[in-house]
Amino acid sequence: MKAENKIDLVAFFLRLTLGSIMFFYGLQKGLGLFGGLGLPATAERLTAVAGIPAEFVIFGYAAVAAELFGGIALILGLLTPLAALGILSTMGVATYVNWSRVDEGASQAVLMRLFIEGTPDLASRTFYTVALLMMALAILITGPGKFSLDARLFRKKSK
Repeated sequence: MKAENKIDLVAFFLRLTLGSIMFFYGLQKGLGLFGGLGLPATAERLTAVAGIPAEFVIFGYAAVAAELFGGIALILGLLTPLAALGILSTMGVATYVNWSRVDEGASQAVLMRLFIEGTPDLASRTFYTVALLMMALAILITGPGKFSLDARLFRKKSK
């Protein structure tokens, strides 16, 4: 298999994986499925946890939209750079918020708790958001790949 085809295949699986994860969270937060709170309660909670004043609740709505619609877009490979950027931004904020809530002493034993004990505490959730952030960054850098709607709709026509 050619290196170019391998990169396209990796881009496809990255998009499919991250898109599925984000779509699931978007359904939880946006529609209240799978034990989620639904859109108004989630948007208010996200702004409260992040310490954002209530009048800026629009950022909570934007985070939910990035997860729900960005997830769909990544799965389809449609408007991939925009979807990846939205998810990258959302996961950047999530990482910052989670990490800022971790105790100083707790952060020293993060890896032990995460990999040995498997405790889903704030510190280990931070690693999860970093992993999602890095997946979005990888998609942003590599592009959608040829197994995407972007490749079909926006490919350059040769002369």
